[in-house]
Formats: sequence, structure tokens, C-alpha cells
Amino acid sequence: PDARKVPGDKTTEDMTTGPVAPPGNYRLILSVEGSEQTREFQIVKDPRVAASQADFDSQFDLHLGIRDKLSETHDTINRLRSIRRQVEEWERRAESHSSAEAVLSAAAPLKEKLAAIENELVQVDHKGARDRLNLPVKLNRKLAELVAVVASADFAPPKQAGEVFQDLSSRIDTEIKAL
Repeated sequence: PDARKVPGDKTTEDMTTGPVAPPGNYRLILSVEGSEQTREFQIVKDPRVAASQADFDSQFDLHLGIRDKLSETHDTINRLRSIRRQVEEWERRAESHSSAEAVLSAAAPLKEKLAAIENELVQVDHKGARDRLNLPVKLNRKLAELVAVVASADFAPPKQAGEVFQDLSSRIDTEIKAL
């Protein structure tokens, strides 16, 4: 499956493609109302491709890791936005109460912290294609771009792709921990 998305995020909307299954033997099980059918099949590599099974497996594993980290990143963004909506709802509820000032003063620093985390994970100001030229790329887009390197052809991913993945994952984990 593809990575989970952030609704309305134009920076990665077409970049969440999941990995393609590597060559190998597979089993399909279909269960319907207590009845089960099983079929086995094989995915074979193009005979013109020189990549080994280990190359395909390492490509699949890295792509799967990127997909999972991108899903985790997007889940974090979605959770963060949900928290912010809840804070804003409490601000609205408190408007006519005597506790309004206390709620607003507690909400402001929380919203600032949420915005700082969100601004590291996703480009919040991106509205259209031209913004790609003017706005910096954030962590979720950098991670999504790595898929193009890993999935560009049938070969083992370069060592640098794994290193970039580890670096981006570490930076994303820092933001997730902050949340």
C-alpha cells in the first residue's frame, strides 16, 4: 500500500507510492464467508535485468522503510493539526467566560510549539506549483523525494540513500518526540 497522506498537502500528494513486490514466490488467500481459496504464484524478474535477488530485496526493504516513516510523519502532522483544532475550539468556547484570558494565555504558547513542529515536518505555506521555487522543502517532502532514488530502476539502492534515510528519520523522530 501507499503511504498515508496529509489531507490538502500539495507537496507530497503524488509522492506516497508504496514499494513494488520483489521477485519471489507468493501465496494469495481469499476468504469469503467462511470459505477460503488459496493460490500460489511467482513474480519473476525481467531476464534483461542484472540485479540479484538481494538487490531487489534491499530495494524493497528501504522503500518499505521510507513508506512507513512517511506514514508515521503524516500521521504525526494529522495528529498535531487535530490537537491545534481542539485548542482553537477551547479558545472559542472560552471567549465569553471569565476564564477566557487564562485559556488564551495557555493556548498561545502551545500553538506556537505546535507550529514550530509542523513547520519542520511539512511546508504549510505551499499553495501551488510555483511555490516549489520559493519555499524551502520540509522533512516529509525530502523523505518522499528519496523514493525516486530508491525506486528509479531495478538495482540495490546506493549506500547514500540509506544514509539520507537514516538522517531524515532521525530528524523526524526529534519532531515526533517534541510533539
